Amino acid sequence: MTRTKQVIIGSVAVAALAVPLAADRVAESVAEHRIAARLTCAAGLSGTPKVELGGFPAITQLASGRITSLRIEAVIPYSKVSGTAGSAATGAGSGTNIRIVGGDDAGRLVAETSLSVRGLQLDATVYATLALSGSRLTITPAEVELSGLGLRVPASRLPANASKARTVDLPALPSGLAYREISAAQDGLKVVAEGRDLDLRDAGKTTKSKTCGGTE
Repeated sequence: MTRTKQVIIGSVAVAALAVPLAADRVAESVAEHRIAARLTCAAGLSGTPKVELGGFPAITQLASGRITSLRIEAVIPYSKVSGTAGSAATGAGSGTNIRIVGGDDAGRLVAETSLSVRGLQLDATVYATLALSGSRLTITPAEVELSGLGLRVPASRLPANASKARTVDLPALPSGLAYREISAAQDGLKVVAEGRDLDLRDAGKTTKSKTCGGTE
């Protein structure tokens, strides 16, 4: 066989392999975009989540309805968690005005409120750390800035009720998915969720609204 024929046969073989590979990548991309759009609508997210399907080939997984692995990065807007998360961050009661203003460079939750210190009601900015345990989020005040006094002190120096950690429940995830990471961003809680061996047929049964891509 001549060198030219070998090159031609090799090129044809590569092209033959490239077609199914390209088709598989297209199917994977379409599925990722559809899942992201449905999550954005159903959960009222502040931006389109990043969705990554794992395993190969994607076409056979999608045809069977079973996904080897799925990773989702999304932002839950503070409007959906401002009450419970804000109260947990500041240790304030439901009657206290609390405003979550975002996150700092360390991924801590930042909230503004007023605190009672030795009988004085002072405006305060609370910086709280976040920790995950399953679907529960523990919020622990770390620092408090008292602008009226020009002070920024460890939260441990405040009364016990204002400095203790509190735990809140995060929104439920579809079966098979679990929260893996969480941090505070400017526009919401940035979360990472992952799952393995997921049955998309069961997940689809939970979405009834045609508005968010349901079929019933």
